[in-house]
Amino acid sequence: MWRALLSGSVSFAVLSMAFASMALASPGAGSSHGAAAPNLPDGAVVRAADLRVTLGRLLGEHAFLAMQAMRTGVGGGADFAAAAEALEANTVDLEELISSLYGEDGGARFGELWRSHLGYVVDYAVGVANDDGAATETALAGLAEYEADLVTFSTGANPFLVEDQIASMLAEHVSLLTRLADVADVDYEAAYTAARETYGHMFHLGEVLAAAIARQFPDQIPGARLAASPALELRVTFDRLLGEHTLLSVEAMRGAAAGRADADAARNALDANSADLSQAISGIYGEESGEAFRELWDGHVVAYLDYIAAIQDGDEAASDAARESVLDVSHLSALLTASIPNLDRGAVESLVRQHVQQLIGQVDAYEAEDYSRAFSIGRDTFLHSLVISDALSIAIAQQFPDIFPPLPDASTSELWAETGASAAPHSGTLLAVLFMSALIVATSVRRRTDQVDGLK
Repeated sequence: MWRALLSGSVSFAVLSMAFASMALASPGAGSSHGAAAPNLPDGAVVRAADLRVTLGRLLGEHAFLAMQAMRTGVGGGADFAAAAEALEANTVDLEELISSLYGEDGGARFGELWRSHLGYVVDYAVGVANDDGAATETALAGLAEYEADLVTFSTGANPFLVEDQIASMLAEHVSLLTRLADVADVDYEAAYTAARETYGHMFHLGEVLAAAIARQFPDQIPGARLAASPALELRVTFDRLLGEHTLLSVEAMRGAAAGRADADAARNALDANSADLSQAISGIYGEESGEAFRELWDGHVVAYLDYIAAIQDGDEAASDAARESVLDVSHLSALLTASIPNLDRGAVESLVRQHVQQLIGQVDAYEAEDYSRAFSIGRDTFLHSLVISDALSIAIAQQFPDIFPPLPDASTSELWAETGASAAPHSGTLLAVLFMSALIVATSVRRRTDQVDGLK
């Protein structure tokens, strides 16, 4: 059943929007090292920084969606079809990206390989759950074949990908997914630790892939200097942390709503993410600011769970009060804008409130057993959280240009070595990123107007 579900095509079209809005300049003539020019939209240039961010986001989301597909597949839950549909939508986005770079045949081959590993990890998880040694051995053999085939495909398409490195990273990804399956039903804390490690690892894989692609096509994908800079590293860090907050919030809220056995572990993982976010704030603004942020952020998380508890108790007055509490983001917005003067308080408040509305909307849909809508809103919420991270990181980089300059970091210069003429970073780059993010959000909102209206 699940293989048929994973073979469907429900594209979220993130890449189409992103590439359209990334068309910032005209490509130079030709590409380096005999590689064919990427199959980007006519006249489009994708900056290396945006490619790195896009790959990190898609691969990171893949990690959590794979976890959800394994969990729901093993449990035989009614939400498995929706989980598989969301995972397939993410796969389509990745396939579209590869197609835009290496042509339709390259994208199709990647998609075929990528879907095979999704199938095998679900097979493995079901085999573990059923104590079926033959099934797990077959799945492991399939995963080993997948790793070898994807290494061959990747290094054949891009001469800047080092075979040993990409093989090691793919093996680690598969190892983390199978470790997650091994402990999924016996040690929930370990399962969420593995999920967080898998998610973080995908951002590293995204950087390695983006660096190699930018080196292969320096004219069409310029700006490797910015992609290797502290300013971009800050952006990726907030992407990773706020994106993970969203994904873990979804799991914690659904777990609490459904009374799942892993609900406490999901909440503990969410708390660990909150600690990481507070540490990031402390590292920039000091311990006092980090503690103040943590207090408000923890209240933000608790309000979600209070809302769910009130709904489950059937206490309409309590649920209305909890909803008002979770929608009151004024104190958090005030703290952020007091520390980061480049942020507009009204805009921040609007962004965070929409984030809250979407999280409430996805769990409302989940409780109503409208699982397809719940997963769809969940993906929208993840995308929207990354717009918040863009706004924060760009404003912080502008506030502290000496700490987060748009210049290459020596520690990453080898990975991002430029092999041809490419555009140097300029002061308008960060503003262009904000413009890109605004376009993505606007398109996302238009695409799901009925859902957003239902959340207000």
